[in-house]
Amino acid sequence: MLLAPYALEECLLQLPHLKGKRSNVRTLIDPSDHQNVPRATKLIKAVISLKDEVERDELSPTQMKELTGYILLGELFNALLDPFINPSTSLSERLQLLSTYAHLAFALFKLHGPSFMTGQLYSDTQSLVKCCYFMVAQQQILDDSQPMFLHLIGSDRLEEQFCELRTETHDRNCDTLQVCERLSTSAERVSVYSRHPSWRKSYRRMSYTGREDEVDHVNPTFFTGNLIVCNVDLQGVWDLGRSNA
Repeated sequence: MLLAPYALEECLLQLPHLKGKRSNVRTLIDPSDHQNVPRATKLIKAVISLKDEVERDELSPTQMKELTGYILLGELFNALLDPFINPSTSLSERLQLLSTYAHLAFALFKLHGPSFMTGQLYSDTQSLVKCCYFMVAQQQILDDSQPMFLHLIGSDRLEEQFCELRTETHDRNCDTLQVCERLSTSAERVSVYSRHPSWRKSYRRMSYTGREDEVDHVNPTFFTGNLIVCNVDLQGVWDLGRSNA
């Protein structure tokens, strides 16, 4: 079935905290700001919560059909998002969820093709899952007594390097030679800070205090689950994720 925006709006209005708040729902699903990560995360969480929070007794058959589609979408979202923002789950549980996502996405993409999601998005997300598994396997070979923080596989460190480059002097615009010089010194600074994190004052806009709108600023201190790679059976969690899917 086709999941249309108006159907999503009606489904979200069934949530207890959004009931009767149509303007809030429309703001939540407004696609005009593509860079608003907190809003996107909030929308994804709302879709995920449809499974447990919507009262189904008063829904019509059409509404039930639409809700079922969005519940499936919520399961897919949860399997991809939760491994990176849930502080208490173990590394095995995170990888199991990623396996669930990989198999669900494969099945849905095989059935519906690009009408389900674009080929580029499908490839990117599946590559993310593969990268997470490969990085854990690599760490198990290098030193299996260390933790693995999946969120660090992204571009955070590259963004941090760019931030160092841009704020090194008051001259924000630089030529090729200046970029080379600044990259060299900023790389040395980042290396020192990585060995002595207490020396570094955190960025105001990159801090995380537990608020929902800061979820894209999570850092290693945020996670409390068992992330030691020696405790992970990669084949086992992959198979469990496939079974759950």
